[in-house]
Amino acid sequence: MKIFRFETLDSTSSHAARLVEGGEAPPFAVISQQQTQGRGRSGKTWSSPEGGVYLTLVMDSQELAHTKQGQWPLLAATAVALWLRREFGFRATIKWPNDILYAGQKLAGILCESSVQGGTWGPLMLGVGINIHEAPDVPEQRSISVDKILGHRTATPLPMLADSLAEHLRTALPEPQLLQDFSSFTIEPGQLWVDGQNHLVRLQNFDAEGALHVRDMQSHADQVLTSVRHDYQWIYQQDKDWPLVVADIGNTLTKLALYKNPRDRNNQPLLLRFHPADPRETVLEILKPLREAGLPPGWPVHAISVADAAREVATKLLHELGFQLVQVPKRPLRVRFERYHFPDLGIDRAAMVEAAQEALPGRNLIVVSAGTCVTIEVLHGDRHYLGGYVLPGLQMKLDAMHQRTAKLPLLKLSDLDGKKLARGELLGRDTRSAMLHGVLNETSLAVMGLRKELEQAWPGTQWELICTGGDGEILSILLDSPFVPGLILQGVRLMVLGGWTEP
Repeated sequence: MKIFRFETLDSTSSHAARLVEGGEAPPFAVISQQQTQGRGRSGKTWSSPEGGVYLTLVMDSQELAHTKQGQWPLLAATAVALWLRREFGFRATIKWPNDILYAGQKLAGILCESSVQGGTWGPLMLGVGINIHEAPDVPEQRSISVDKILGHRTATPLPMLADSLAEHLRTALPEPQLLQDFSSFTIEPGQLWVDGQNHLVRLQNFDAEGALHVRDMQSHADQVLTSVRHDYQWIYQQDKDWPLVVADIGNTLTKLALYKNPRDRNNQPLLLRFHPADPRETVLEILKPLREAGLPPGWPVHAISVADAAREVATKLLHELGFQLVQVPKRPLRVRFERYHFPDLGIDRAAMVEAAQEALPGRNLIVVSAGTCVTIEVLHGDRHYLGGYVLPGLQMKLDAMHQRTAKLPLLKLSDLDGKKLARGELLGRDTRSAMLHGVLNETSLAVMGLRKELEQAWPGTQWELICTGGDGEILSILLDSPFVPGLILQGVRLMVLGGWTEP
């Protein structure tokens, strides 16, 4: 593919159009280190100082004949998001149809242009601008750069990145399966958009024509957006702190967190939890503070779940209170899961690992979550997830010993002072204490043994422990490690917001 390179242009898209008028045949790309009159959608300007990647790819629209013209912006956004993940290892968020965001901030802009010539579409001109080193001001929203996301300056020279992006777009766009990847990056159905008058709509779905269907939160009327000429923004794009409600629906408990300022790392959420077997009246009383938070009817509760029956209970109860449960899709954000069969990984484990990585970036971590089961996750400091263990939970072990024997008693950890037990003697002095100390130390010794093996496998490395989960505080005492309650909920918050950046 021919590439035209410049230090400065008025606009790569304008220059590409001039080349087409002059007889230049696609495919070709125009790349410039900066633009003086960069163009965005709907006639808006796109600030294009040095420090970004700016290009326009021109290709024969017949190569996209297997798609509909309304899908082209979605294809372009998906191709750019895939390139960002390949080059820099993070998942960007696509706001329909082709805005590229990270943590609700504008990272890249895309402009798709073509025209009908004799009843058929002429060449497709795809303009892309990505903030690499600098994040210029963008009207009416916040912006961010790749360097800010990574926390360091990108080493690859910008001309090499521009060439790489151009070649990637050229090969990716005609691929028939590309549109299937759109859902891996887009804002999921159920989330809310808002216009300049704080008028809320809920995302419903995307149709085969590439149009977006939304539902008015007040009138419940449906609307179809077929053009980017609208003033709706995703609520978490705005500077206003829209509340965020997340839930972790587990086998034993449903945990909820209400963040009044979800982008503030120090914002302490309101935490609620209930057992799905609790009487309905009890659960509704537990959830009363959520109802009293003043959120509009139909406000989403973004939830992850590994328990279908418990999710159904939570969905019905939340609906009675005027909330709608929105299932958060399992998608990598910053952690690389290539070394694990990702479809098998529970979304609660994925959320927990993402939260641990964001809390302690660059550290080698062993994350222990003690709930119905005990899961042990191993995360290398380069953000590669290495794998983990799934063990019976502390209470599950006690239950099994009672159920599978004639004489051993049924012990309930919730009825005992687990923290006192953890600080007590190493060995049991009677049957009950032998069972309790055995269960506690079996798990803690497994963790410490794993850490020793990792230190041998990676000589010179140190591995830090983090404990979380309902029984995590007990293990944290045995392991002499930090206890971080609600780590999974923190991960769900990250998944919904599409990342986290320091102010």
